[in-house]
Amino acid sequence: MATLLTDTFTGTDGAAWDPAKWALGHDPVTGGGATIENNLGRLASGNTGSYSPADRIARRFNVDPVADLEIRLDFDLGGEVYPWVFLRASSPTDWAVSCYAVSLGGGPPAIRYVNNYSSTSLATAITAPTDVCTLRFRAIGDHLQARFWPAGTPEPTNWNIGTVTHSAIAEAGHAGLAASGGGPPVAGLLYVNDLTVTTSDDPRAYIRVGGVWQAPKIRSGGAWVTP
Repeated sequence: MATLLTDTFTGTDGAAWDPAKWALGHDPVTGGGATIENNLGRLASGNTGSYSPADRIARRFNVDPVADLEIRLDFDLGGEVYPWVFLRASSPTDWAVSCYAVSLGGGPPAIRYVNNYSSTSLATAITAPTDVCTLRFRAIGDHLQARFWPAGTPEPTNWNIGTVTHSAIAEAGHAGLAASGGGPPVAGLLYVNDLTVTTSDDPRAYIRVGGVWQAPKIRSGGAWVTP
């Protein structure tokens, strides 16, 4: 496992995200942007409203394309917003052409297969976030896992968004964050912090059981848990 990128979004309010760490995916037609606010990353959709595709915004990690990746970040939602954390995107400028993603708005988080601007839910959490939460999303081979929990609390041992096997996208691709707005003609906001992006290419990280990739368990506090 190697660390590819970290960001704590420390800086002056209104400053753009660090171009050494972030690259342009695409910008909305009007409004929107990726700036710093109160030492948080602020990703704002456009303000056309009516769920317009013109309001979509994306920023990708400024790293080479990778297939097996893990993304961990704190997130919070502002207003009606539909954020996505994506990986294995085929296009550097339009993640919605093809990728795997975790959707964070409009209900409980879900692992999704995105293809030609349409998405299919592969696994969905039972509850939706109500405050600042931490997300962990990873892919290795045909194995996808994601979980979220209240920020600042111990990480759970179960993958409460889901653990799935899906083989539609095996190639290395781009990864990053995206958001789209809702009905009102105002920007939808995704706030992020404490981002860490690592490779998931350590062959010891997973084992094959019955044709499915599974994370091995370790002994912690008298119980077997998934690291």
